Amino acid sequence: FWTVSSHGAQGYDCDDCHTYHGSTGGPLFLDAASQTCMASGCHNNLSTVFNQVSGGPISHHRIEGGTGISLACVNCHNPHLSQAHPNAAINPDNKWQIYALPDTARTSKTQSYNNFCLSCHDGTPPSGVTGALNIATERNGGTIVTLFKKGGDALHKEAHKGYSCFNCHDEHGSSGTTGINRGRLLLNYMRVNNFNNGYSGKGSCSTPTTPGGFRCH
Repeated sequence: FWTVSSHGAQGYDCDDCHTYHGSTGGPLFLDAASQTCMASGCHNNLSTVFNQVSGGPISHHRIEGGTGISLACVNCHNPHLSQAHPNAAINPDNKWQIYALPDTARTSKTQSYNNFCLSCHDGTPPSGVTGALNIATERNGGTIVTLFKKGGDALHKEAHKGYSCFNCHDEHGSSGTTGINRGRLLLNYMRVNNFNNGYSGKGSCSTPTTPGGFRCH
């Protein structure tokens, strides 16, 4: 696995993250900072989208911090296995299985990639993950747990059930939607025109400009 992983291919060695002897920082990490991808300094370019710096946007996935939330980079990525995009993610239920997420996951209307998100958002998340809303039940007509609704109807269940989670959501975080800012949930090229504890209809959201030509309303 290591030789084809992004870390291995770029020449990183075990001792860049790990110590040979005992450690108080998890599984033989050099120090506490080495346990986290951002605090180590290696991936601090992600600190803004994950709200780890003052003034940053609030991420949909509040990695390494958030009330009632337990989530880490390694729940979606395996540093010993993950490769460059589109093979950077893993199956959250099996950390030794790559979960390919090509650009078409965001630019095509398809449900082919939703199981990646529903691995956590199905009411029975993997070990170590807490705070994930049960979107699977909402999609199937059960309890509504989000504000993506029109009146008493869940929009995840109705017209949008055939879409990919990635059509609307940024898995890391965004600077917010235009119009009415529903930022931490949605891609920043989406425009929210009407929102009041729910959406009033089809014109409530629009996608005037999107990468890859994907359009909704």
